[in-house]
Amino acid sequence: MPGAPYWRCDVLSGSTVTFDVDVPNIFPPECVGPFLYSWRRVRVGVTTEMSTASGFTTTPQNNDDYYCIVTGTTCTCLTSNPASSKYVRTVLYTVTGTTLKLTGPVGEVCSGTTLTYICYQTGYTNPYYQFKVDGSDVGTSGTTNSWSTNNLSASASGTLHSITCDVSEGSGGVLNLKTSNTLNIYVYSNYTPHITINYDPNNPPPWCVGEYLNFSMVISHLCGSIYLFTWWIKPFVTGVWVEISGAAHSPSYSSSSLEDGDEIKLVVTNIPTIPTCCSTTGVTESNVITMDITAITEPIVSIVSNVTCIPTALPQTISFTGNTTNGGTSPSYYWYSIPATSVYTGSRWWSVTLTSAIMAGYNYFSAICNMTPDKPCNTLPYGTDTKTLNYCNFYEGQSYGGGIVYYISSNYIYICASNDWYQTTWNCWQAPIVTGLLIGSGWQNTSNIYDWCVNNSSLLGAGWYCWGCSVSGYTDWFLPSRNELAEMWVNRNYGLNLTFNWYWSSSSETNVTAIRLQIQDVFFLSYENYNRNSSVVFRGNRRESIQNYWYIGKNMGDYSNPIIVFYVGQDWVLMACAEEQLIPWGCWNYTVGGTVRDIYYGLNNTNWICSLGCSTGGAAKYCQDLWYYGYHDWFLPSTYELEIMVSQRGGLLYMINGHSYWSSTEYDKLESECILYNTNVGQVAWINHRYKNSQDWDTYCKPIRRQARIF
Repeated sequence: MPGAPYWRCDVLSGSTVTFDVDVPNIFPPECVGPFLYSWRRVRVGVTTEMSTASGFTTTPQNNDDYYCIVTGTTCTCLTSNPASSKYVRTVLYTVTGTTLKLTGPVGEVCSGTTLTYICYQTGYTNPYYQFKVDGSDVGTSGTTNSWSTNNLSASASGTLHSITCDVSEGSGGVLNLKTSNTLNIYVYSNYTPHITINYDPNNPPPWCVGEYLNFSMVISHLCGSIYLFTWWIKPFVTGVWVEISGAAHSPSYSSSSLEDGDEIKLVVTNIPTIPTCCSTTGVTESNVITMDITAITEPIVSIVSNVTCIPTALPQTISFTGNTTNGGTSPSYYWYSIPATSVYTGSRWWSVTLTSAIMAGYNYFSAICNMTPDKPCNTLPYGTDTKTLNYCNFYEGQSYGGGIVYYISSNYIYICASNDWYQTTWNCWQAPIVTGLLIGSGWQNTSNIYDWCVNNSSLLGAGWYCWGCSVSGYTDWFLPSRNELAEMWVNRNYGLNLTFNWYWSSSSETNVTAIRLQIQDVFFLSYENYNRNSSVVFRGNRRESIQNYWYIGKNMGDYSNPIIVFYVGQDWVLMACAEEQLIPWGCWNYTVGGTVRDIYYGLNNTNWICSLGCSTGGAAKYCQDLWYYGYHDWFLPSTYELEIMVSQRGGLLYMINGHSYWSSTEYDKLESECILYNTNVGQVAWINHRYKNSQDWDTYCKPIRRQARIF
């Protein structure tokens, strides 16, 4: 009824109002309907039914009263049925002259920035403010509102957000609701600046000493247009960071004086010039690059082979190894040879089988290895070496294998140590040790001596010392046999350094003695059986199994006309024929003069003697005129050449025991030197001199010739 209790509803003039009734708050739960509705309006004392629905919408006038009568058709025992609602009175109002304006930050902002906005209005008596971002409420704190952009989405290119302010009359936020102008912001992500320095990708480490190196930078998450660059170095020798003079304010750095282990870095100071520079720091350090600088070296390959010469008997497989210096971890190898064989690329080991076909026309074989290193900083693109092997062609007096070569057979070379070793006993007293006398028996003699010593706890002694002794890198030494020791004496003048002394041999003819040889002087060599417990000097020997082209005993003739090599020198080989002639020396009572004892002088001696015309019917002239097996270059040997023939080699040359043989070396105007070939025990060779015209002493001449060491 008009004037009854009512709710006031302020309505903007011309606006519509929707009315609805809440039935559950009117009737108890047992009243389940249906319900009858009657909406009524009282306007200026006149009641009009407006609707029979549960709700309706209308455009009210000022001071209209609206109420609803609800009747429950299934409800009983109610004190009020139908029920009537309270009145709602609509009070109309009008608003004129209201204005809004929002001010605050616009444009680019960094994430996490606190923003403050102010909303200005006119025309409201009781304004209510609601700030919104992208249409969502962010605050109702009055005309001013501050908030952080932490909760707003951000991106590297800026994310758009719109800010507005709604103002209404009163706290309901409905009356005369207006929205302000829109302010737009772009929220940018915050970044920690990152700087990377790099070397030239076309020139990766390791680098070479003195090489010109270039370094550049890449900036990530850094903004602004002004950067201050500072390059720093920490030298390896000091370990202290210092600014590089002359490298400031440049985004790149170059140097040719950096050393191995030095470190460099770049420090960048960022000066922001635009709002979007959302950097967390203004000074940023780059990564550190440590210098890997290598010294410039020469790649070297050195070839070694499993043999020192080419055996004359082919085919023969020879192995080569390329030892590398400054080649890196995995160098590559390229092998080839002269004469040509198959080319090999692969490892540093190469084997080739030499055949007569390969070696046809060649008296040498050269293996060539080119080694390409897998590391930088080389003076040359590859290292190369050539290993040339000649046919096995050793000579007496040659320094080789830890000593001096003193005898060459067809299958072995014999080497003695360059100096005396010790003075000691032979030992093995009363031991029945089997030993030999000849060349080639020393190794087995020494082995037998050593085995008996070990098995019978009779250590020490010359043979025991030699066996297994390590000298000059070799451990295959032995005590020479009697005849091997005699051959050492033959070469005493060619680097063997033998003293005038007694030397133990490994030969023994009784259980209590062993044979020792005496180097008495240049004219005489003798040997004797000597008490094993006596102390005597000894000299180690060794031998190598090599098939030699030139060797002692080689027959350069044929079976019927033998020409036997008895000396293999560095430049010449000496050989003797089977012929010998009982003949005077000649030049009786005449001083020839100018004849020499040394080796290789027999030819000169012979030519000189014959040139004087006094040797007719004598030994020198006989040799010079001799034709034998197609050769006409025979001569009478000098004293030392004859000495070599006689000492243990005479048997090869068909010399006769007990004969004396002329040398071409004159003693005086009446006599010349000769040597008695005597194989009796106790005497090997004895240089003597006899009358030039004597034939009563059975003095013979044995012609010899020499040949250059060629193939």
